[in-house]
Amino acid sequence: MAPRLDTFTQILTWGQLLAIPTVILRIWAAGIQRIYPFFTAYLVLDLGQILVLSNIRYSSRAYGYAYIYSEMLVVSLYVLVALELYSKVLAPLSGIVTLAQRYASGAICIAALASIGLLYFEPPGRNLVAQFLVFERVMIFSLVLFILFLVGFLTYFPVALSRNVIVYTTGYAVFFLAKAVSFFGRNTHVLSDALVDQIHMAVNNLCLLFWAVYLNRAGESTKMAIGHRTNPGDEQRVMRQLDAINRTLARLPRQK
Repeated sequence: MAPRLDTFTQILTWGQLLAIPTVILRIWAAGIQRIYPFFTAYLVLDLGQILVLSNIRYSSRAYGYAYIYSEMLVVSLYVLVALELYSKVLAPLSGIVTLAQRYASGAICIAALASIGLLYFEPPGRNLVAQFLVFERVMIFSLVLFILFLVGFLTYFPVALSRNVIVYTTGYAVFFLAKAVSFFGRNTHVLSDALVDQIHMAVNNLCLLFWAVYLNRAGESTKMAIGHRTNPGDEQRVMRQLDAINRTLARLPRQK
């Protein structure tokens, strides 16, 4: 059984090594790398991390330290990606985004506190890598709650956004959710390390394929919405309420 698992992991790794450059090239070909700089930076860093770690013996101490230091950079970009997502989602709503900027950090802190509550179910890490994985799970789950809030907002309020923003948001919602759940399963010893790694890579490959297919230059000008209602009257009423809130907030004096 072990050799087949190892072979499957290698296949997933090669899939990432092919998919990540494909998405990066698609972004550059579409000329949207400056529109989504943190997303692009994350992809470049993710590719670099895979190339570096693949040349270090997995069971060595050097691998553990290389993973921790590189993953710290990855987690930092996760936060920047989440903030980039929220700025793109709320971009058409200038009044709401002004208010949201004041409370975005607070929302992430609240999500972090909720995530920290799950530490009650997780045993303390046995070594430095295990302790870091607990910390990373807290961060990832916090970002999951933050991004799911954005998805919930888009589902209730059918705001018209560029197709690229919808694709970007949907892919990361799936990616973060899968990573947070599998991390929690590993930290509680429900899932093995090998299985968690395979889940991460499999979901990552699916998201990369999704982005490679749907992220393009035309997606910036194509408008679409996630949320919709069977009754057009209800949809118009909800959007009128959102527009009224946005106009009211836009008229409020900004605090310096």
